[in-house]
Amino acid sequence: MNLPEAKQFVAQFIKGDYTPGEYEAFLRWLKGATMDELNAIADEHESMDDQWAALASEPSADWASKLERRIDVLEERGLIRRLSPERFIRRRTWVAAASVIVILSAGVYLFVKEEHKKAPVPEIPAAVEAGDEHLYEPEGWRSERAHPCRW
Repeated sequence: MNLPEAKQFVAQFIKGDYTPGEYEAFLRWLKGATMDELNAIADEHESMDDQWAALASEPSADWASKLERRIDVLEERGLIRRLSPERFIRRRTWVAAASVIVILSAGVYLFVKEEHKKAPVPEIPAAVEAGDEHLYEPEGWRSERAHPCRW
């Protein structure tokens, strides 16, 4: 293959009109090409960028129908599972609910921890420490002596 044939192959390559043998011959030629030849091929390729847009268009209807048939066959065999949007919505709901529970739990824990630090520790009178518990009766506490009726 020489430079004019390589340029012609590049034009065929962009259009998708080439054989595997031509492609292999082009690759062999590329390995032995000089830097000037490679630059000429690159320039040729870049100059055809207006034809690249044709390749970026949608696939043919025949190709799409073949693909859909293949997908249908795989679905019938059970090899493909369709993902429904509801599945992702349900998962997001559970993740959001779990996040709210974790955040609320952490907030309650920190609030209780701070409140526990602020609460004063009741002082025990010296009489109770000495063993004379009859001298100390907290408010609302009734001793047997104060309430004559035993239930």
